[in-house]
Amino acid sequence: MFRFMSTVERSVETIRRVHEKLGTVEFARVSGVPYTTVHDCQKRGFVGPSVETLIKLAAAAEAFEQTQVEAPDQASAA
Repeated sequence: MFRFMSTVERSVETIRRVHEKLGTVEFARVSGVPYTTVHDCQKRGFVGPSVETLIKLAAAAEAFEQTQVEAPDQASAA
């Protein structure tokens, strides 16, 4: 149970970080979650969204962070 909660908490922190970088409109676009849902979740501090919404947002946030980590490596290789 505690491992699950720490995983959820890490995912929510990732979602918050990426949302702050991208903004609501862009984060909604890349995640495939409607703007109004992302906006409402953000107003509530990303607490209480449906599991499906949380999974979509977390997947998009983690994918975005992966591309940000890989991008500098690709630039230095060129």
